[in-house]
Amino acid sequence: MQNVQQLVDSVSTSRADNTTGGSGGVGSGFSNGYRGLSPEISIGGGGGQHKEGMEWPGHSNGSGHGGHGNQNTSGNGFNMTSQQWRRLIILAFGSLVTNCTYSLLAPFFPSIAKERGISDVHVGLIFGVFALAAFATAPFAGIALQKKRFTRKSMMIFGMLINAIFTASFGFLEFIEVEEFEEGGEAPTGVYGYLFIAYISRFLAGFGCGLTDTALYAYIAAMFAGHRYLPALMGTMESVCGLGFVAGPALGGLLFDSTSFSTTLFLPAAVLAIYCLLPMVMLHEPRPPSTPPRSGAGGGGGNSVGLGGGGDVGGEGGEGGELNREE
Repeated sequence: MQNVQQLVDSVSTSRADNTTGGSGGVGSGFSNGYRGLSPEISIGGGGGQHKEGMEWPGHSNGSGHGGHGNQNTSGNGFNMTSQQWRRLIILAFGSLVTNCTYSLLAPFFPSIAKERGISDVHVGLIFGVFALAAFATAPFAGIALQKKRFTRKSMMIFGMLINAIFTASFGFLEFIEVEEFEEGGEAPTGVYGYLFIAYISRFLAGFGCGLTDTALYAYIAAMFAGHRYLPALMGTMESVCGLGFVAGPALGGLLFDSTSFSTTLFLPAAVLAIYCLLPMVMLHEPRPPSTPPRSGAGGGGGNSVGLGGGGDVGGEGGEGGELNREE
């Protein structure tokens, strides 16, 4: 009887603490002073906590559940899933082939242009107009993505197709007849048409490259938003881009020695066009990062009730939470 009377007195003198916030977390703590059992439960919309502690000597059990606060840190060194690795490899190969088309002409075009009576100034401008177009395109491509005029995936595929088409069109210069150039003479007939096609092809190929690179980096930033290794992944993609510039002259010289001028341009263009099927099928537009819902005055609050002489608070109020204590 004495023990029962002590339990009744303990319950009658207990206190209840209420904490209310904006995101609607709910928690409850219950402490049984008779056996020292103190289970704690915390359920929150913005991330749960797992607490273990003993107010009185005895057994204490705690559990927590969170809607947004759980993280999975298992896996490989970059903490990426196999699907993320697959998408990253697809994007890296696209960047490699796209930037390879820029420097593909370096080993053989200057000598061919000289045979056609084209000055070194025009040769330099034909190379430079590609980079100029990519430079001018990138900011406007970023603005279009920001305003959601295009998706990252559609812009990337469109840019690759444009690049492939006009890289191939540059190969048709082989079939434009230009009279033999005599040193010190006038420009041969047909050279202006040759220069027009060369400039237009390189400019539009650079336009496609600018679209592709902008969409590609935006895709990676969205796919790995909040990832701890995002800077390393962006740096790796920049290295792949540089590798494309390095591989272009080697590939161009190899193809030109073993095939012809037109085939040297047609083959990379065909590879780039066929490659567009991979992002069409295997890539999906990244979803924007989820944000916790907002309601009321606070952001991430909880509601806690404690019973017993040593009752714990099971949930904690978030930022801006309003605290009400009832004695």
